[in-house]
Amino acid sequence: MTAGEYLEQGRRLEKMIRLQKHELMELRELSEGISSPGFEEHYSAGKNTQSPFEKVMMRIMDMEEKMAETLDRLLSFKQEILQVIGSVEDRDQRMVLHYRYLCNWTWNRIGEELNWDERTVRRIHQRALENVKLPDDPAEI
Repeated sequence: MTAGEYLEQGRRLEKMIRLQKHELMELRELSEGISSPGFEEHYSAGKNTQSPFEKVMMRIMDMEEKMAETLDRLLSFKQEILQVIGSVEDRDQRMVLHYRYLCNWTWNRIGEELNWDERTVRRIHQRALENVKLPDDPAEI
């Protein structure tokens, strides 16, 4: 695994979290349109007695649990990335890596922040990747 592939994993995890958040929002909106279960007693020998509302609520709870697990993985991975980036000696290279992989900034935004053009940012980024020392057992997500 290259340094770029390793560091890019955090950006992918954040995208996964945004996607899960969007799906959760859609499920919650769906649940608002479903009537709540009645409290009268029902008996059906072979059918699922779970109401549509209960089914959606169970899916929402499953999705929230999945999001929490993904978020935990992201936070742990970001701690590892922070240590890896911190080991790069050059300050400018560290800043570019930090903005790119921990803040998820675009090349253009990094350039604006540091008063560099995009080409300079990319050149420094490339040098930084050459100086990244991956952990002995790098996380694969």
